[in-house]
Amino acid sequence: ENKDYFFTKIDAGNINKYDEIYIDKLKDNSFECLEYSECDYRLVDFDKTKIEPDLDDDETSKIVYFDFETGNFERNGKTYVEPYLACTIDNEGNKRSFLGKNCAYQLLKSLNQNTKLIAHNAKFDYTFLTNHLWKCKEICNGSAFITFTGYFGKHKIQIKDSYRLIGMPLCDFPEGFNIPYNKEFMPYKLYNQSNIDKRYIEYNYILENYVKGDDNKKIFNENIRKWNLMNDNKVDMIEYARKYCEIDVELLRDGYNIFRDNCITHFNIDVNKVLTIPSLADKYFIIKGCYEGVYELAGQPRQFIQNCIVGGRTRCSNNEKHILENVKINDFDEVSLYPSAMNRMKGFLKGLPKVLTNLDYNVVKNYDGYFIQIKIKKIGIKRKFALCSYIDSDKGVRNFTNDIIDKAIYIDKTGL
Repeated sequence: ENKDYFFTKIDAGNINKYDEIYIDKLKDNSFECLEYSECDYRLVDFDKTKIEPDLDDDETSKIVYFDFETGNFERNGKTYVEPYLACTIDNEGNKRSFLGKNCAYQLLKSLNQNTKLIAHNAKFDYTFLTNHLWKCKEICNGSAFITFTGYFGKHKIQIKDSYRLIGMPLCDFPEGFNIPYNKEFMPYKLYNQSNIDKRYIEYNYILENYVKGDDNKKIFNENIRKWNLMNDNKVDMIEYARKYCEIDVELLRDGYNIFRDNCITHFNIDVNKVLTIPSLADKYFIIKGCYEGVYELAGQPRQFIQNCIVGGRTRCSNNEKHILENVKINDFDEVSLYPSAMNRMKGFLKGLPKVLTNLDYNVVKNYDGYFIQIKIKKIGIKRKFALCSYIDSDKGVRNFTNDIIDKAIYIDKTGL
């Protein structure tokens, strides 16, 4: 009953850097006053000669590239995806493979020093290792996995997702990095509990049920001949999976190291100490002095500017639902929007934000940048993919719509 006496309500008009953990919970987003104090900003000051790494800068850690092969296992009427094989390779070319349901534990047991484990799309593979680690720490960005750190015995294990740095499928590495490579084929659906336990599978049965298309049949036949896997008209499919997995981890190692060498040569940045491509870009900006004169903001100015940031639209035309059957659907998705937008920018805004006192648009439009709140009076063109949006307080979602007359929205210079 005395909360109004002892406490001050947090809202967008008085939030400070200590309260920012509550930003997402704010219901009142009014800004009665935009003045702020020295606690709400600091000059970005980076030492170009010493850029802090994302990963622990442990030069004693060994780098090992890994991958799992998984199959469908039935238990208690349910199907579980579990690994039956793990393969690794290091930068010295040492290859190892581990077979069986405890292959993840065997992999970890083979590591005799602090190790950085790298996998492509590690969000899937790392889950098989975490049960065997202790003193764990995970870093994610929303649902996107970035890295996982833990200990196996006394050795520190860091799991890194190379896909967060190299945003292309592993099958595109040969063309992307000019790596000699023969297209491979893997009959994934063959690997269920029964076939994994059998290991040796009838050749004709495999062709009839799991190898579709002449190209895949040709690759499959060349592989079993090249790898000497046929005996008494049966194919050793576990050895086939091991060879396939070894090729994958070798391809990952070669592509990753080419990417690393290029970044060292052109940017003087070692990606062994970087987790994501945005972090790599950020470090490059620091080296080039792009942040000189730029301030980091907190509290009210940060919250006001944050309201001007709007995410992407994922929707159909006019936001209508469609039910289509027996047709092919093309999903047209724009790519490289961040770099293409940055290419249009004249730079980063320098100095501290100033509260606008003159609201004449003919004056304001000449400023290098601004962040303002406006009221929509009319929509000139009603677009099928609406540009304007507001937060629907009842549903808690952003609504992109042309029906936005008399609604107040936050917007920056480029948006307006």
